[in-house]
Amino acid sequence: MKFKQQFLALAAVMACGGAMAQSSVTMYGVLDVSVGKTTGGSFGMNGGKSATSPAQSYHTPTRIGFRGTEDLGGGLKANFNLESGGLSLVDGGPNLNFSRDAWVGLSGNFGSTRFGRTSSFGTQGHARFDLNGISTSSAMDNAGISPVTWYGSSRRSAQLQYVTPNFSGFDAGVSLVLAGNNEDQRSMQVRANYGNGPLAVGYVA
Repeated sequence: MKFKQQFLALAAVMACGGAMAQSSVTMYGVLDVSVGKTTGGSFGMNGGKSATSPAQSYHTPTRIGFRGTEDLGGGLKANFNLESGGLSLVDGGPNLNFSRDAWVGLSGNFGSTRFGRTSSFGTQGHARFDLNGISTSSAMDNAGISPVTWYGSSRRSAQLQYVTPNFSGFDAGVSLVLAGNNEDQRSMQVRANYGNGPLAVGYVA
């Protein structure tokens, strides 16, 4: 009974907060599956025969996500994003563990912050210049010159990011990955981006 009363009280507070501020939650996702045929080689029971089979994805992983914004007033907003991968259109196996994105943050006149598991600055900058973005069909990734290749993953856990407001096309940011996520060593990235008209330049270190 005590838990139920606490839950009802929390629900009431959330309802009041929703009445005072404007909020939105968006559900989004990607469904990607392919069918491929391989000829020759070894296929176990098939020997050197051809084999046709469905694959998990062709261009980008199948996923489902939820992103939301809560207007706190005075130009300040609370934001979150939860995105799960591991969804299979081959066997229907779900894996809703939000391993792709799981972060909260604030945004306003000061810029924006994220805390949790999210993409690295290297990944965010790289995606702007790759025709296919960060995907399994990325030409730059297949050539071994993407952040996924350099760092082994496009995301980092226990990450704190800050990005400045955009000043006539220029913004900068700093990112700190806390100890415990990178062999008990902290790591830091800084970035600077400029984009105005046909010109776009990015730097990450």
